Amino acid sequence: MKATCIRIRTTLIFILSVLVAMTSTGFAANETGKIISPDQLGAEAGKDYHGVGLSVTPTTNGADLRCDFQKLRGHATAEGLWLESTPPEVQDFPVRIIAHGFGRESLRLLPATGQIECYPFLARFVRPGVIEEYSVNVDGVRQDFLVNEKPSGSGPLRVELSVDGAKAATASSGVTLVLKGSERKLAYDRLNVTDANGRTLTARIEVGSERRLEVVVDDATAAYPVRIDPTTAMPTGSVFQR
Repeated sequence: MKATCIRIRTTLIFILSVLVAMTSTGFAANETGKIISPDQLGAEAGKDYHGVGLSVTPTTNGADLRCDFQKLRGHATAEGLWLESTPPEVQDFPVRIIAHGFGRESLRLLPATGQIECYPFLARFVRPGVIEEYSVNVDGVRQDFLVNEKPSGSGPLRVELSVDGAKAATASSGVTLVLKGSERKLAYDRLNVTDANGRTLTARIEVGSERRLEVVVDDATAAYPVRIDPTTAMPTGSVFQR
């Protein structure tokens, strides 16, 4: 069977102060007067930024990711990506979301550890079957999952994620992650799944347990590769929730 590539993208986003400039319609204007949507704010704000505040740096045991815009720091190791907040008063990190397995009726479990490869602006966590890629932008830390072969069998595509440092719970729009320590809440929603032709696919995120999430995708007629894009963010309109 020909190998295929399935991309699952997650981005950890903490609300930018630039959102204050948004109009009541939910949009903002850049310096040229062009209207930009909330989802484009990060790219618009960071397209001309070049500095250590957004960086991926190799270390002796992996790579460090730095996102000063969102006060986030990441450590990519042989156990995946651990995220923590840089303000000293915050005690609810580190947090990790890592691919645990993928398949259909039954899951192919992934090794607990892998190898870190570091490139300019990118770190890769390599395991047989799945490669996770980590990068940074002004919105936060981006995490892509690359599944290198199409699962055999029938039924929808399923990708199981393991959660550490937070408890997962079902919410009206997706999933809520309750951080250990402060019990602050992050929204894990805005799931967007498209195939290689740009066609939107039906998908959902399910809570298997407090430490397990599952992305379920109807890929019966999909052209591969398929991109699965959920987002982790502070709840809209709040600094934090308890």
